[in-house]
Amino acid sequence: MDMARDSSFTHNCEFFLDSENLGHMDIEWNILHRVYFTSPEHQNGIASLTITDLKLTDSGTYQCKVKKLREIVIKNFILSVMERPSMPVCYMDGEAVAGEDLRLRCRSSQGTPPMDYRWSKTSGNQKLPHTVFADTIEGDLYLDKMTESDTVTYLCTVLSLVGIEERELILSKVSVRVKTPFLCMCLLNLKNVMIYLWNLCVSQKENPGAYGPIEHGATPHVEAKVSISKNVLVSCKRITVKFKPNFSRLPLN
Repeated sequence: MDMARDSSFTHNCEFFLDSENLGHMDIEWNILHRVYFTSPEHQNGIASLTITDLKLTDSGTYQCKVKKLREIVIKNFILSVMERPSMPVCYMDGEAVAGEDLRLRCRSSQGTPPMDYRWSKTSGNQKLPHTVFADTIEGDLYLDKMTESDTVTYLCTVLSLVGIEERELILSKVSVRVKTPFLCMCLLNLKNVMIYLWNLCVSQKENPGAYGPIEHGATPHVEAKVSISKNVLVSCKRITVKFKPNFSRLPLN
């Protein structure tokens, strides 16, 4: 029998006596050869034993022995006292970002194994998508390619043979990550004016049409605004520039 610590448990030990055996009898309770209970007065046939505030050390094999004259009746009980799961702690392992994976974690610091972790939704569409993977042993929930539809309340439930605890985790926001732009410096000759052209570059593959118009700082007395069009290509990795016909290209620093 599996029982939780601090609970109570009754070991049932019942017997039937014939009318000729209603005289004196001995009843003994033993645990691991340690006398736990004895009683000479149980003529009604009940010799059950109740243990309150169970401790982990109360685990073991109990034996009820009824002795009457030359007869001995023995009944054994195996008791396993276990620790209930503690209230789990739930948190996000990282940041909830659109298009990226996220791991939700759930941990119960106390409890006798085996413990089983289960995840569910308590708001929105309460059915977990098929792309989600839940680790029932470690308590992790893996969300694949986050979207706004994932901003719901999640419930982590931890179960064992003797108890259950649960904790909610609210995922309220999914952020959009902005790619950190490269900073490119190009030296141009625009109508014989030397201009240092600073351009915040974003990969066209990741963000098509992200170029210009962009303001550029030049010499202390000269400023220029250039509209970046299809005729202008900027590559931050190779620091190469292709300009409109009225631009001439100079060596880059």
